[in-house]
Parts: sequence; C-alpha cells; structure tokens
Amino acid sequence: MLNGLMDRTATVSLKGGDLLIEWCEADGHVYMTGPAEEVFEGTVTLGQGVAGR
Repeated sequence: MLNGLMDRTATVSLKGGDLLIEWCEADGHVYMTGPAEEVFEGTVTLGQGVAGR
C-alpha cells in the first residue's frame, strides 16, 4: 500500500470464511467485509461513571 508492495484490497482466508480487507484512500479507513454469525449472547452491567469513556 504505502510502499507500493501490495494493493489496497486483500482477501484473508479464515476458518469462518474469507474476509475482504480494503484500505480506502479517500478517508484513510480500513474496511473488513465478510460473513458474520452470532457466537455469544449476554448482558453487561457497567458501573457508575463507566459510560462515556
């Protein structure tokens, strides 16, 4: 990318499927696109003063 050694997009093969990684030149953000599935469900109780950090 920065040194011209690779493209702005790459596909990473993981156990859960392929993940497309894309670096957007316009905003400098890195985007990851691929399959997703719920693997956990639960609740978290935050203490006073934790929200907004």
